[in-house]
Amino acid sequence: MKRLLLPLSLTFLSASCGLSDNSNINLICSPSQQREYVWQGRETDEPWKNMDKTQIENSKNSIAFTLNEKDESGTVSFPKTGLTQKLGAVLFDSESIFTGNSIEDVDDPYHAIYSISRIDGSYLMSWEFHYPEAKIRIETKGTCKTKGSKETLF
Repeated sequence: MKRLLLPLSLTFLSASCGLSDNSNINLICSPSQQREYVWQGRETDEPWKNMDKTQIENSKNSIAFTLNEKDESGTVSFPKTGLTQKLGAVLFDSESIFTGNSIEDVDDPYHAIYSISRIDGSYLMSWEFHYPEAKIRIETKGTCKTKGSKETLF
């Protein structure tokens, strides 16, 4: 009887606390700083630069995530362009979420890596573009907020 009651009580407890097994986490992330590395035979880099309000509002780097911790999947969307992409593996741990994807576009092939803090909502996005004449990495820092979800992530 104990073997039957324990799983049933845990199921009831998780359902009553709003911890759904198949719930998505929706995040909206806004940039605040950016820097760029360019390799043309040698590396050049810039220090982090704060983005002003106009740059942030016009930035194509505002991103939205839909993440599912149970099946470690998700998508990343770029609201300014309307583009949505499936993410590769999404790794969740107690303090961070790590994910990324690759786009093998003929004109703009790139690899993207995203790291989101589960503690304070800060994120780091790194895009690496590979061209025949150069390799460019653009990094952006900012803050993510949960959107339309009752779950507390930060």
